[in-house]
Amino acid sequence: MLNKFFRFFRLIPAEYFWQEAMICSSKGMKEKALKYLDKSLYFSKSKSINFLLLEAQVLLSKSDFEKIKQLSLLALDKINKSKVLNKSEKVYLSLYATDLINLAIIHGDFNEELLPRLKDFDSRDVDDRYFKYFPLLDRDKDDM
Repeated sequence: MLNKFFRFFRLIPAEYFWQEAMICSSKGMKEKALKYLDKSLYFSKSKSINFLLLEAQVLLSKSDFEKIKQLSLLALDKINKSKVLNKSEKVYLSLYATDLINLAIIHGDFNEELLPRLKDFDSRDVDDRYFKYFPLLDRDKDDM
């Protein structure tokens, strides 16, 4: 019981630092965002889907394409296994992770096929924060 209590209170600063990382990232302060992500991880002890996607997004500025691909693949695995996300949220977040992976494949000069993009989801069933935090690439074509 006491362990759950302490775990709950560790999540408060973890969430605070994650939010700060998101704010810094949106303002283009990528190094500061990475520092806040490190602080968040110190308290949470594990990387959530949101954490993985934000870290991969921030690493785009550092051109660390191998790490971006690795984090995004891990996020995809967690998305698929999630019991909390509904179907539309899973598809939406999978699209975002797939876009990050495909960007890493293209810009990292990996000799790999691009991942296909699932597209069918009901935007009304997706939590608004996902649209805000993880906007999809705006394009009309399937290719990048």
